[in-house]
Order: sequence, then structure tokens, then C-alpha cells
Amino acid sequence: MSENLHPLDIGLWCRVFPLAFEVARDHKLPLKEIRPTPAPEDMSKFGCCWPRLGVIHLVLRFKHPQTGEWMGPRPEANVWQTLAHELAHLEEERHSPRFYALLDTLLQDINDRRRV
Repeated sequence: MSENLHPLDIGLWCRVFPLAFEVARDHKLPLKEIRPTPAPEDMSKFGCCWPRLGVIHLVLRFKHPQTGEWMGPRPEANVWQTLAHELAHLEEERHSPRFYALLDTLLQDINDRRRV
């Protein structure tokens, strides 16, 4: 995992990883694995999900696609929003009204847990 995680992002990852599994468990979402991903093929994506596999990839910081150099970190609030978004996809693959209702619930839960 070290090549996929910038040293300055380890603290954030250590908060994201367990919280993702706690939220998934409490909402009965089939999360099996979450991985940091620095260089998605589509640089506009901040995360991706394979609902049938229960796998989420989450970008904390991009690597430049040509040079492989680390770029600046993503704002932490945006990382948490992306986590909630990808967790919602474990239950609802499409961006439907049901998806957005679940996303709101998950984001509220994540934010509440972060405040504790």
C-alpha cells in the first residue's frame, strides 16, 4: 500500500479506513475492502466502487499521470464526501433518488462520528 499512499496522508487514512467499515457495518452495506488509489485513469474521479465485489478505491492525493510525482492533497471534507458517495453505491448503483437519500444519511452519520 505504501506506493499508493503519500506519507502525509497516513493519518487521514488511519481515520478513514476503520470509520468506513464501522459505517458500512451499521448500515448493512457489503464493504469488503477499501484501498487508497493515487492515480485513477480518469483524473476527474475521486473514488470508485465495485458494488458486486464490495470494493471501494478512494483518492486521498493524486499522482501526476506522466511523471508519477505526488500532487497536493485533496481537502479532507471532500475525502469524507467521496467516501459517503462510494459507500452509497454499495447499496444503490445508480444516482437515483434512493441513492441521494442514502448518501445524505451516510454523510450525516460520518460527520457525526468524526465529531466524537
